[in-house]
Order: sequence, then C-alpha cells, then structure tokens
Amino acid sequence: MEFVMIVEPDEVGRKRLEAVFQTEKPSFSYQITGRPEEALDILEHQKTDVLVCETSLSVLSGREFFTMAKMISPDTVRVAMTSAEHVKDILSFLNECDIYKLIMKPCASFADFIEPVNAALEYHRLKKQAESDLEQANMNLFFSEKDFERIEERQKENVMLYKQAAEVVMTMLKQHLTIGQMDSVGEYMMEHYLRDLLGYYLETMIHENGNYLMGYNRLKMNFIMRMPDKVSI
Repeated sequence: MEFVMIVEPDEVGRKRLEAVFQTEKPSFSYQITGRPEEALDILEHQKTDVLVCETSLSVLSGREFFTMAKMISPDTVRVAMTSAEHVKDILSFLNECDIYKLIMKPCASFADFIEPVNAALEYHRLKKQAESDLEQANMNLFFSEKDFERIEERQKENVMLYKQAAEVVMTMLKQHLTIGQMDSVGEYMMEHYLRDLLGYYLETMIHENGNYLMGYNRLKMNFIMRMPDKVSI
C-alpha cells in the first residue's frame, strides 16, 4: 500500500486531519506528525511515496526541511502546505526542492487537501512506471527474448561441439598411445582422466574464442596435480 507522510505542526490542524482521515478512510496508509525531525527519520527508514509538510516550522525552515527530505528520499513526491501570507517565502525554493504541489491553507474542505495528495500519488505511480518502461527498453536494446534464445542455442551447439571433438581425439589417442605396465583399472582411470582433460580444454577453447594460452593456463592450474604416474608414450 502507498504511504503518505504528513507534517502539520499546528495541533488544531493536526487533530482535524486525523479526525477526517478516520472518517474518510483513504486508499493509502499514512502518518501524521507535528515534528519535522520525526518525519525525516521515518523518511530515512520507510519507503514514502508522498511527503506533505507545512512550510512554517519552528526547528527548521521550510527550505531546510525540503532540502533534507530531497537528499534522504529523492524519489518521494513532495507537497508543501502554506498560508497566503507565506507564499512569497516559499516561491524561491519550490523548484530547488522539486515541490510538486502547493496546498493553500486553510482548506475550505477536505477535498482541497486530499485532491493534491491523490494527484501526487498518481504522479509518483506514473514516474515509477516511466522509469520501469525505460529500464525495460534499455534492456531490450541489449538482450531481447530472441537474443537469449540464440545464446542458449549457441551454448548447446558448443557443448555438442566439444563432446564430438573429444571423442575424435580420444579415438586417435587410443590408436597411438601405449600405456606400459598398467592393469585394466589403471587404463580405465587414464582414459577417463584424458577424456576429462580434453573436454575441459576444448570447452575452454570454445568459450575463450580460441585463446590457446588461456586454455593452456587453465589446464595447467586444474590438471597438473592430477597427472597419473608411470605413463609412457
């Protein structure tokens, strides 16, 4: 559920809002506080879709509060509340702090308050959707579904390729390799060792685009300690 943080330092105004919210039952969750420092703390630790704040504060100025709010949670849509006599004071930082809406007090009705809040929520939804669409579009520039299918198909072809190549090389080795003084178990172990080695090497060569040095170094690191004793060619 979407969350709205409301800062109303005036106790009478705060209680009026709380009473109306209990009656109206908005579609979003909310918290109303009279302390801007509490609002900033909540903003830091809880995902907040819309922040509504009175600009006449005792501890901070409206500019300071909204500047800090923007730094803490840049994705939160900010809405300012003020009275007619303070409008000139906040015009200087409306753009600077990215204030989306301005609620003029006193509100003649609850609609005068809730409509800007709902508009800010809708703006937040649209902004998030636009960001998601852009991210998806950027992803599609690099990897489409067909790209992934081609990569998967190429991977299967590579697997078949090095298996076939390993079989060919193993056949040649069996025809020309003489293993002296080895029983059947030793020959079996040698054959599987060579098969593993060849498969690993061919796989490395395919995936490293024919980099022989890379294939050699990986084989040396992974197989040098496993080389069987008493092998003569």
